[in-house]
Amino acid sequence: RALQKLGDQPHGVACEVHLGLARIHYEWNELAVAASHAEKSSRLAALLECDAGLGADVLLAQILLSRAETDAALGLLSKASTAAQTRNQHGGRLAIAHAQVQALLQTGEVIAAAQLAQDPMLPLAHAWVLLARGQALQAHECLTAFLDATRASAPASDVLRALLLDALALDAFDPSEAALPVLEEAMALAEPQGCVRAFVDLGRPMQRLLSKATQDARPRYTAMLLEAMDVH
Repeated sequence: RALQKLGDQPHGVACEVHLGLARIHYEWNELAVAASHAEKSSRLAALLECDAGLGADVLLAQILLSRAETDAALGLLSKASTAAQTRNQHGGRLAIAHAQVQALLQTGEVIAAAQLAQDPMLPLAHAWVLLARGQALQAHECLTAFLDATRASAPASDVLRALLLDALALDAFDPSEAALPVLEEAMALAEPQGCVRAFVDLGRPMQRLLSKATQDARPRYTAMLLEAMDVH
C-alpha cells in the first residue's frame, strides 16, 4: 500500500519498504522476488543516500551465497563494509560482518570467519564458528547464555536462529534425540511465519537433523523444508 501511494517518485520510505519486502521474500525462499526488491532498494538508496542500501546489499549477498557465488558475495559485502564504516553505521557493520562469517564458513575459511566472529556483538556468528570447528558443547553454552539473556527482548529472527544453531549443537555432541525438542521449539516459532531460509542457510547439518524429525509433530512443514534443501 505504501508503494502504491508513493507511485514512481523516489522516496526514502520506498527504499525501506523494498528492503522489508526483500527480507520477507528471502525468508520465504522466493529468491527472485527478493532480489528484485533488494535491487530496487539498493538503487533508491544510491540515489537518495539512504542507509537502507546497506541492508539491501547484505540481502543481495545472501542471495548470491544461496547460489554458491561466494566470491561475488564477499566482494559485495566488502564494499558494503567500507560504506558502513564511512557512514559510521554500527548496526549495518554488524549485519555485514555476520553475512561475511556465513560466506567464509561456506567456503571453508573457518579461521578468517573466527577472527570476524570475535566481536562480542556477534554471538550467533561466534556460535556458528564454534560449530564449524567441532566445538559443539561450547556452541551450546554460548547459545544458552544468549537465549537466557535476550529471549524476551531479541528480535524473533535472532531467537529462531539461536534455537536452530542450538539444535545443531545438541545433535553434534549428543546424537540421541536431545536436539529434537529444541528443533520443535524453533519450528513452532517458524512455521506460522512461513520461514524457510533460516533452516536452508544452515546446510547439510540441518538437513540431516530435519530428516530425524520427519515423523514428529510437523511432518508437512518438515517435508517442505527438506524439499527446499534438496532444490538448494
